[in-house]
Amino acid sequence: RTEGSQRFQGYALYRADIRKHDKYSDDDRTDHRAEGSFKVNFRGGLSLEMLDVYEINRDPYGTGGTPDRKLDKFDANLFQTILVYQFTPKTSLRLDYGNYYLDYDKDRNQYRNRTDNTVSAYLFYDLTPKTSVFVQAEYISIDYDEDINSDSDVMNYFIGAQMRTSKKLRGRVKVGYGGMDYDDNNLDDRNELLAEARLDYFFTPKTSIYLRGSRGLIVSDSIGTNSILTYRTQLGYRQRFTPKLRGEMAFNYVNNDYKDNLLVGIDADKREDDSYGFVAAVGYTVTRWLNASVGYEYEERDSNLDNNDYTSNRVFVRLTAAL
Repeated sequence: RTEGSQRFQGYALYRADIRKHDKYSDDDRTDHRAEGSFKVNFRGGLSLEMLDVYEINRDPYGTGGTPDRKLDKFDANLFQTILVYQFTPKTSLRLDYGNYYLDYDKDRNQYRNRTDNTVSAYLFYDLTPKTSVFVQAEYISIDYDEDINSDSDVMNYFIGAQMRTSKKLRGRVKVGYGGMDYDDNNLDDRNELLAEARLDYFFTPKTSIYLRGSRGLIVSDSIGTNSILTYRTQLGYRQRFTPKLRGEMAFNYVNNDYKDNLLVGIDADKREDDSYGFVAAVGYTVTRWLNASVGYEYEERDSNLDNNDYTSNRVFVRLTAAL
């Protein structure tokens, strides 16, 4: 989001990813994403923002116990409202509500369909005009359509800081503790340390690098285990060559550690995946509302359960229209 003092702000975007494969034409696909937001800044320090993101997409290979080389298609929608009130020059309160639903296309994945409702509260205090600290409490209700994976209540607590200390450095860091309380009394509740960091460093107005990292709990994509402890890291580089021409490359690593043993043949074993990725792209601004890009993307998953391994190479051409 962009910060601004205008009373009304908003945007809308639609994107279609049309993928054609050289060797596996059965995997040809078109993914869709539409999103938009509208924000009102009232007098007296109050602002209200509403946003919605809808997508038709596919999960990576080897999720949900799906047969080899089958992609799981889903529809998902996120609706969120954000209310912020600045009640002193240095102190502000933010309240969020979000509703997320997930609906899979094939019967084999119906057990993964669910609805999440999230409520978050933040209290910010400005240490300086460019640095603030905050505390956050977050509650999530996870409700599956089918009684296979357990419904759960998630409660997370964070402390953090966000800063824009200079023209060169800006970022947001938070650490906390939280976990999942399962409705199924036969399951042990899971609690973990949580962390998230987003840092951007600008060498010049045209050259920057960024670092993203997190440690968190997510719901499982497989029957027999209800949660995944995930570590995510991404390091990227951005370059603006001309006012219309830009480039970007990024490396990413994900480690997913499944909680419980999964049945593999006649044996049971815990699943752990290491995923590596690289993407490089060059983009061109055709008009204020139309962008074009071309690039290369590499993905590799290395799992201790060998049938979940895969390697993917993609070359893409993309047009993005936005208002």
